[in-house]
Amino acid sequence: MAWLFGQANWTWLVVLSAMSLGPSDPPAADRRPAQPAKPTTLVTISKRTTYLTEPLRSDGYPDYAAALDQRLRRGVTPDHNAVVLFWQAIGPGGIKRENREKYFGKLGIATPPEKGDYFVDLFEFDQKRGGKSASQSDRFKQLEEFEQLQDELGNVMKRPWSKAEHPQIAEWLAANEKPLALLIEASKRTQYYAPVVGETMMEMLEGGTPIAQQLRAAARALTARAMLRINDRQKQAGQEDLLACHRLGRLVSRGPTLIDLLYGVAIDTAAGAGDCCLIEWGDLSAKQAMDLRDQLARLPAAPSLPDRLAEAERYFVLDGIVTTARHGYDPVMTGFGMRKPVGMLRYLDAAYVAMVNWDDVLVQMNEWIDRIVDAMRQPTRSERTEAVKRLRHEMNQLAKKSRDSMRVSSLLWTGPRKAATEQCVKDLLGLAVSGMLSGGDAEDRWAMQRDLTKLSLSLAAYRADHGSYPQKLAELMPNYASAVPRDLFGGGDAPLHYQRRDHGFLLYSVGPNGKDDGGKTMVEANEDQGYDDLTVRIPAAP
Repeated sequence: MAWLFGQANWTWLVVLSAMSLGPSDPPAADRRPAQPAKPTTLVTISKRTTYLTEPLRSDGYPDYAAALDQRLRRGVTPDHNAVVLFWQAIGPGGIKRENREKYFGKLGIATPPEKGDYFVDLFEFDQKRGGKSASQSDRFKQLEEFEQLQDELGNVMKRPWSKAEHPQIAEWLAANEKPLALLIEASKRTQYYAPVVGETMMEMLEGGTPIAQQLRAAARALTARAMLRINDRQKQAGQEDLLACHRLGRLVSRGPTLIDLLYGVAIDTAAGAGDCCLIEWGDLSAKQAMDLRDQLARLPAAPSLPDRLAEAERYFVLDGIVTTARHGYDPVMTGFGMRKPVGMLRYLDAAYVAMVNWDDVLVQMNEWIDRIVDAMRQPTRSERTEAVKRLRHEMNQLAKKSRDSMRVSSLLWTGPRKAATEQCVKDLLGLAVSGMLSGGDAEDRWAMQRDLTKLSLSLAAYRADHGSYPQKLAELMPNYASAVPRDLFGGGDAPLHYQRRDHGFLLYSVGPNGKDDGGKTMVEANEDQGYDDLTVRIPAAP
């Protein structure tokens, strides 16, 4: 049966037919009619296993979704919660109908009407403009035209443009004027609470991901409009659009999960690219440049990555294990690459999963997550990198052992329960945990990019006063910068790279690979090149 254990990535999420029967009743002598029977669970409820010991659902298992929701909503009021205005701007379509009453009830508002003057993303707008066609060839043509329009949007976010150059983008922005105004108002609020609705953590995505996706689309619209306004000499209005994007990105990043962080990074980074356009084409005075820099510096920080891993991401992993122990294969997990066993595999897999010691799996996963959190809490980038490298090596060694057919065969004969549990842990490490190790690079890239943007605004202020950019970054101190940030990726105390070029400059960090690629970014890399410098280049053209 060694071949069975090669079915990695789905062995832990399969049909649990042997475990689908309800727990047996307690012996008659132990029954106490005066008290309701305590639910019997298939896992031990403890800090070491399930991590949460309360709140519990009526079936006796931890309610991870409710625990997270209780923490997130603490102290939040509808008048200060940006999410309230978000949904009023984008409409309720991102929440399933059966969840809307509960979801919006938690927000403290009535469910927004089905139809309204809501934000329309570019794809929906293009579809409405083009109308529906029964012809397959027409639909293919419409899709090609939309892809061209999407490329246009990407281009207009990078430099000033006019309505005559891109009339369809301009029409789309005009159609979204009211919801964009509401989103700008929402960005000024101080709280961010998106309710967690559902029995499991997986269902949380129904309330979290849709709003982040739609806010990213709206932020792209605001960035494009900022470039239009800069072109039309409406510098202040363009700057306000970019600041709203920065605030939206920070609000989204305050969500509890790694997904929230990544969406927040994407929104804030796009706005940072817009700031560079403002530097190049906005003709900022020294005061305007310094004011914008200071406003960016005052934006609230996002929760740290280790905090997300220690709570929400841990809950996702543990809730998935508990759900599998309770119900077996869950079709919702097919989105993670799981495939449903067929034929005889259904029975073989059910027998295998029934052998898993789920308590041991829970304990081991908690220990792994604790180790990852500890690695991410190391005080320096170099220490974090080394700690993550050691964890990755250990995971790879475990994966290598699980592919050793002789070892697996031996375990099957001498300890099948141990073999099943070990394989389950290995699959979970590869599927649900290894991605946690990549979050540190995203967080560090974001921090470095923010420093580059703020330093670029200090350079713009210097140029406004002196007519040219400085020869060296040290010339910014003390009037334009109290200190020059160091390169987070340079190892130790490495300086950022800066070159004055004609009427502009090149400012960059060496990026996560730690190598100086001469200011070349991932966008400029071919498949066999590992460029990943983080760059601000004024003028934008190389």
